Amino acid sequence: MQFRLLFYLVGIMMLVIACTKSEEKPSGSNSSNGATGWLVPTENIVFKEGAHDQIQAIDEPIFYSFEEAHLDPNEKVFIFQINDHINIYPLEILWHHEIVNDKFLDHYFAATYCPLTGSGIAWDRMINGEPTTFGVSGHLYNHNLIPYDRETESYWSQMGLQSINGLLSGNALDTQPLLFTTAAVAAESFPNGSVLHDTSAHVCDSICLLINTKSGNGIVSTYLTEEEYFGVVFRQYALLFEEGIFTDSISIYRTNFKSYSLLIIGSSTKDFITAFLLPTSRSSTKFSPVQNSLPIIMKDDLNNYYNLMGLVIEGPEKGLRLDSPPSYWAKAFAWELFYPELIVFEDQ
Repeated sequence: MQFRLLFYLVGIMMLVIACTKSEEKPSGSNSSNGATGWLVPTENIVFKEGAHDQIQAIDEPIFYSFEEAHLDPNEKVFIFQINDHINIYPLEILWHHEIVNDKFLDHYFAATYCPLTGSGIAWDRMINGEPTTFGVSGHLYNHNLIPYDRETESYWSQMGLQSINGLLSGNALDTQPLLFTTAAVAAESFPNGSVLHDTSAHVCDSICLLINTKSGNGIVSTYLTEEEYFGVVFRQYALLFEEGIFTDSISIYRTNFKSYSLLIIGSSTKDFITAFLLPTSRSSTKFSPVQNSLPIIMKDDLNNYYNLMGLVIEGPEKGLRLDSPPSYWAKAFAWELFYPELIVFEDQ
């Protein structure tokens, strides 16, 4: 196994694509971070006047069973697990609303999606010990969603994983695992899962087109060869994985990246890639894939069997769950814009 390291400077401005119908007002290139209060270059931000909540986040989500939801088996969804509870977020709904403010018992979290960059990320929405909700600001940084929290009205970078303006500027987001796959895999793995249903009267703006023709598809990457990658993030670094390194069968790659010891598991047929952190106590543990047994995807030499979300559901350590690093899918151009040092994983 080896890495292909890409160093580059982003020296061109790409075509700016709108996320709402409101008029775009690109900021002037002579503004400075110190003067504006933004932690990122304002010349890379597109500001939209009066755009807060024009795209309406879902603040009171309603869920159906799989039988009630009638999802197409090939429809893309995100899977989120808290304890034994499974939520399924259809991509089509997140595409229209971009943010879902959700909770289960005393767990408060947000599932977010940016149609332009193709990035779906979940995070804890407890801030300073209190839950907040996130709204869609309508602004873009590097073509990527800028949520704002309604408690402090601070602005956050979705792919940057931190607040970039406001009272909480510089605070990091505590990400949560959000698995991207198909409805068929979700239903096979978690038949009792709860499927998000859109009951809003939200009138979509110009981004709500047919799912394969929406804006963002026309931005071309400069260095990366694939259209999109699954990436693991560490500070300014990102370790990227191409879908093509995974075969029809479930495969496992074990590698180190910065301070992470990683397990990367995926399958092209089952249409998923996910990442888990290995603690030092498991440095000598051997893992092997398990085929045709969803939700189980792997086992270890202690006879623990792990599901898609890294939870041991059979074995002596039942209930143990592997942590996940910040990781998500995004389009190639977005990885190039956000992370100055990219490492592409290669299987050798």
